[in-house]
This record gives sequence, C-alpha cells and structure tokens, in this order.
Amino acid sequence: MSLRTEHAAVNEPADPLPGPLPWQWLIGITALAALLRAIALNSDLWVDEVFSLLASIRRPIIDSFVSFTGDTQHPLYMPLAQLSVAIFGESPASIRLPAMLFGVASVPMLYRLGTAVTTRREAAIAASLLALSYHHIWFSQSARGYTMLAFWLLLSTWLLLRLVRRPTVLLLLAFAASSACGVFTHATMVFAILGQALVLGVYLLAVAADRRAINWPWTIAAFALAGAFTLLLYAPMLDQVISFFLHRRSPLVGVSTPHWALGEAYRVLQAGLGALGPAAGPAVLMALLVLMTGFISFVRRNALATALFTVPVLVTFAGALLARGTMYPRFFFFLAGFFVLLLVRGTLVIAMAVAAWLKWRWLRPSLAAYLAAGLMLAVSAASLVPLYRYPKQDFSGAMQFVDSVSRDQDRVVAVGTAARVYREYFGRNWPAAASDAELQGLRASGQRVWVVYTLAMYIAAEDPQLMRVLNEDCRQRQRFRGTLGGGDLYVCVLEPRNPASEG
Repeated sequence: MSLRTEHAAVNEPADPLPGPLPWQWLIGITALAALLRAIALNSDLWVDEVFSLLASIRRPIIDSFVSFTGDTQHPLYMPLAQLSVAIFGESPASIRLPAMLFGVASVPMLYRLGTAVTTRREAAIAASLLALSYHHIWFSQSARGYTMLAFWLLLSTWLLLRLVRRPTVLLLLAFAASSACGVFTHATMVFAILGQALVLGVYLLAVAADRRAINWPWTIAAFALAGAFTLLLYAPMLDQVISFFLHRRSPLVGVSTPHWALGEAYRVLQAGLGALGPAAGPAVLMALLVLMTGFISFVRRNALATALFTVPVLVTFAGALLARGTMYPRFFFFLAGFFVLLLVRGTLVIAMAVAAWLKWRWLRPSLAAYLAAGLMLAVSAASLVPLYRYPKQDFSGAMQFVDSVSRDQDRVVAVGTAARVYREYFGRNWPAAASDAELQGLRASGQRVWVVYTLAMYIAAEDPQLMRVLNEDCRQRQRFRGTLGGGDLYVCVLEPRNPASEG
C-alpha cells in the first residue's frame, strides 16, 4: 500500500506545480495567514481565556509545570503566554500571540503533510483554505492551546508517515517529542496518538504476510518513547491530572452532551459559511457530502493515510465521554488539517466528475477543479467579515452600556460566569447573583437592578428559575453580539420589588 496518493478516478493533467513555485506561493500564503490572524487580535477575551489568565498566566511560570488547575489550563501554552506577556506586557494580543503563531505555522505544515499523501496541487489548495478558514482564524485568536495541538498533530503525523517507511533515530526522536508536546498542550492529543497506534496495529495484522511494508520495531519504539516523554512532562502533576479527568465529573454533563455538540457543530459550520446567508445551512450539508466523497476517494487510493486521519476522531469521541462525560466541537479542532485535506479532495473529485459528465468542450476536468477550488476559497474569505465585526464576547461593550444608562441609585449585578469576569478581570465590584433567591434579594432593596449575563444555557442548567426570571421579568434588553456560540452579552433591567407592600 503506497503512502503517496495517485488519482485515477478521472483523467487529470500531471501535477501543475513543479519547481520552486510552491515555495514562493507558500511564503505568500503564510504571510497572508499571519495578516489575517493579526487583525482584531486585541479584541475582548472570552470567558475561558479570562479564566486561563486568572488561574495560570498570572501565576509564576513554574506553576505551569507542577500544578494542574483544571481544563482551562493547557500546560504547554501557559508558559509561552507568560513569556509573551513578560516581553510585550499584558493584553489580549500578547496572551493570544502563541496561538496565533502556531496557527500560522500550521499552514505550511499542512502543505508539507499534504505532499506526503496527495499531489502538490491538493496540498497547496488545502493550505490556502486553512489560511482563509474562519474557524482556524478564530482559534488562532484564542488564548488556548488548540492551534498548538493542531500543529503538533500535523507534524507528528508527517513524521510518522516517514518513520514507518524509512526510520532513523532523528525521526524517532522528533515524532516522540512532537507527540509529547501535543499531549502536554492538551490531553486530547492522547486520543489521536492512541487512534493512530490502533490503526497501525490493525495494519500489522492485515499485512502479516508482508511485514516489511512497515518497520515495526522502530514504529513500536516511537510510540513507546512518545509515552515516556509525555510521562516525564506530566510527572510533577500527574496525580492531579488523573484525579481531575477520571474522578471529577463535569457539572455540565447534562448540558454539553453529544446531541448538543452535534447541533453546536452544525451552528459553528454555518457561521463559517455566513457569507452565503440563508444558503449557509444547505451548504453545510453539501460540505458533509463533499467530505464523504473525499473520504471515499482517499480510502481507495491510500487507506492507511485515511485511517490515520479519521480513526482519531472516533477515539477522541469515545475518550471524551469516558473521561469527563462532556462533548464540545472544539475537542475535534486539532483534526482540522485532516478534514481540510478530505474536503479539498472531495471538491476536486466532484468537480472533475461533473465536467467529464457534461462534456463541454471548454470545461476540462482540470479547469473545473480550479474553478471549484476558487469558489471554495472565495466563500471562505467572505466568511471572515462577521469574524472581524464582533469580538468573541463583548464584555467591554456591555460594561460601557451599563455605565451610560444606569443611575447612581441603581444597582448592577452580574449573573453566572460574567460575575467572575467583571469582578476579577475588569475590577468591577458588582455583586454576583448565583441563584434566583440572591437576585430577588437584590430586587427587594427598592432599587432598579441592571443585570449583565452571558452563556444563558449554563445559567438555565444550574438554576432554571433564575433563567425564567431573566427571560420574563427583565426589561429593556440589550444584546451585545459575539462570535462565541451562546456567548452574546445581555443587559436588562429589573424593576424593584418590595415584599412588604406585596404582602
């Protein structure tokens, strides 16, 4: 089985990107990726970024290696963010800088991996699409380790594909180190590595008659060394990590369910196709069809590489449920590079097949492929407009509005996660209302109460009555949009309530 993909589904010209042109192009597309990720990098932090800042980035750098504070801590990201803050001062841009840099680096890394499993043309289109991707830019501007995770997986997979054929000590060490860095960035990388190890194990059984196809002693040694490096990195806080993921069930188990995650993934994909307006929904379904076409084409031409791309999805799904019982679309973001390769393949295969079926003299299969790729890139570029229009969460906008409309005798209260953000990050002494009883106590003071809240889904899960009051009794509601799903900020006012007069 060849690790190099060859096209045979339709007649197509030889790879049209020979010579030095790809490197000239690659420099340009990487520079464009950097520019797109620098725009609005200093916009408001969202809640997880704030919690990471408060719990980890503002602490001594040694704490990132010896103390695990929870799932908002991405251990390898934190010291890099701390270094950035030390150099540039604390700001949203400096805190996000490592995510941006790894997001940019993922573009040429995807091209490099792509050339190992498909043609230069497909690899170039895939890298271009990643550079223009709404979702990849979003995560590249989030002070979390997800773009780092995506980069480490792309790098380790490329190294693995080389290692299994022509092993060297340098490849073995590089694969083990990149895999360990990925796991130390975020524990979900374990699922990707386990998935790829599972694929190679099954492959060994399937080709037992020709075990020379893969150098098994070196491959096994590479995974073992990756595990050893990972344990060394986590050793000072391993007991804390195990306790957190295996013995502390998330309070959001009943909220962040697989069913919810599926619906949220659909909404997120729609956001990335927002330029299509009402057609965004059908376009998501079309994208899934194209993705499946790309998957089938890859399976036919390179089943091993396809399995290395897709089995980690299933293992990540199972592992997330078993670990803490919650599911978020972002758990799968680090597989984005693989999905882009499949999407590009599906698009080109369908375009060339349609051109062959139409038999129009002017529409050659290769031209159809380029037109389809151009349309895909144009839609992706157009989707960036709403990405830059709004911050992830507009905490500043909501706060400034409250300051402009509230009077001295009014009270301002923050509900849910907004309370900690305004108190510990913005330094506002607004009281917090964690329950309906606390909110009603503030209303009984005889003053108007301005309420600021976000992430209503979680408020409703913790106190349905509190959410009902906010929906039914809170007036003059103002909405401050953000690109985080469910993360819009709301400001509304509750009129005073006097229990004595009501009695």
